[in-house]
Amino acid sequence: MDFKTVVNPVTVEISDAKDVQGQVVALDDKALAVRRLEDYRGDVVAVVDSIKALEVVDDASNREMTQYISIAAKLVKALGGAVDTLIAPAKAHMSFVKNFGKGFTDPLSVQISAGKNKLGSYASRLELERRKEEALLRRQHQERQAELDRDAKKAGVSKVTLPPPVIKREEKTATQTTEGKTSVSYKWNFKVVEPDKVPREYCSPDAGKLRDAVKAGKRNIDGVEITKDAQVRVYTS
Repeated sequence: MDFKTVVNPVTVEISDAKDVQGQVVALDDKALAVRRLEDYRGDVVAVVDSIKALEVVDDASNREMTQYISIAAKLVKALGGAVDTLIAPAKAHMSFVKNFGKGFTDPLSVQISAGKNKLGSYASRLELERRKEEALLRRQHQERQAELDRDAKKAGVSKVTLPPPVIKREEKTATQTTEGKTSVSYKWNFKVVEPDKVPREYCSPDAGKLRDAVKAGKRNIDGVEITKDAQVRVYTS
């Protein structure tokens, strides 16, 4: 089977992005890409069909499959190079525009982040004040309840239970302006400070350590199934 584009891969030069009059072809010229890549179609179809049809049952078919997938790998590499060359002008254009635009968007993004941090700090201060007020209300409630209990005991009457204090719950806060809106919500986070004290149900096996142990020759680990799986690599000449 003769695979022309593998033995003699199509070379797409940057100069190919010009028409017969020497004018630069537009970046969205699909015809140019189709014309260059179509040269590979015959070989791609042939090797795809060959791999689909071949079953590996003996050393001969093993060698034949190796031959086909090596050719396929070369085709992938050749096509990748052709595609990269075809899109190089567009990528260069996109890179220039993006980098130029980042000169404007980057400082804006930095200040958006800084502004959000300031809003967050203000919201945190408000939340801290709310918590302090809540703690004070609860303490006053407990003290008042204890006082009423003592008075009831002295008077020999039934205790009077005060209604719970009215606590201002944390809420999402929003600020609306003519240009837009910001909102603040609260999310619980965590940080492990004493790993040895974390309950087992909140721990996961360390995949990296298990992988290193198996690689080092460990074959029996409680709770772990260790298998030997075939891996095929393709090397092209």
